[in-house]
Amino acid sequence: GYDTMKSFIDEFNTYRDQLAEKYLIKQNIRDSLIKEAYERTIKEINASHILIKLPPNPAPSDTIEAYNKIIKLRERILKGKPFEEIALRYSEDPSAIRNKGNLGWFHAFRMIYPFECVAYSTPINEVSMPFRTNFGYHLVKVNGIRPSKGMIKLAHILVYGDEQDSIARKRAKEKINECYKKLKEGNSFEELAKIYSEDEYSASNGGEMDWYESGIIPPPIEEIVFNLKEIGEVSQIVPTSYGYHIFKLLGKKG
Repeated sequence: GYDTMKSFIDEFNTYRDQLAEKYLIKQNIRDSLIKEAYERTIKEINASHILIKLPPNPAPSDTIEAYNKIIKLRERILKGKPFEEIALRYSEDPSAIRNKGNLGWFHAFRMIYPFECVAYSTPINEVSMPFRTNFGYHLVKVNGIRPSKGMIKLAHILVYGDEQDSIARKRAKEKINECYKKLKEGNSFEELAKIYSEDEYSASNGGEMDWYESGIIPPPIEEIVFNLKEIGEVSQIVPTSYGYHIFKLLGKKG
């Protein structure tokens, strides 16, 4: 009959509440993170960054040196130096040589979480304070925010022709023009992809590719393919630095 005694019942309830509390707190945190993640997937951020690297387990002197370096870079930007110029000259992210620090468009889950949090909390055209990740110290500048474009599924026909090689470029243009003419005459996109496309990964499958999020596809191509409206719609010939494409829209997801 111990379970009927008030002292036992009180003690039992206290113990139960103590156990339940940590699970309830975790539930609240989880719900908050789910809401945060959802809100970040429906918006896309265009951001640039500067990285000053730190080694794993850095000495305090290394940490101070890196922080002082990046805070001075921030001060120069705030005084009017273009972010892109500073990124090109000082950022230790290897991609800065090519993109001047611009990471393009992204949403939740595309960057490491501390970086994502700063990017989503920094106002447009402002530069964050330095923050640290496993890679080192970063500065982030937010260039723009837009609604997410969702995902797109494409097929393509690709003919390679490097723009630095005039002979290869001419051959590629002649081949893609011939293919496009046959498309206009009513020939099957899938069959033409098997014959003409030089993308070995998709040609045998009628040109079909995976689902892609916005931000993954290079900007000039992204603008064209995300503007295709109807399933089955085919793009014009799209030139890029490494050849010519024709795209077909297979699916869209919000």
